[in-house]
Amino acid sequence: MNVEIPKPIHRKIALLASRFGKTESDCVVEALQEWIEDREDYLVAAERLKTPGRRLTTEEVERELELAD
Repeated sequence: MNVEIPKPIHRKIALLASRFGKTESDCVVEALQEWIEDREDYLVAAERLKTPGRRLTTEEVERELELAD
């Protein structure tokens, strides 16, 4: 796969890669992996919202798992 990256974005990638001691390719792959995971999570959540069922708040989950302070 070949991707044309606009120069302003490429400059940012190059700068950040240098500052974090990574290659530009590693930074792009990491960013793509995070993007893919976010979209997959979104699709799972959207699908689950189509199904009726009990919804819990964060506080309710913490209480049920005995994680509340």
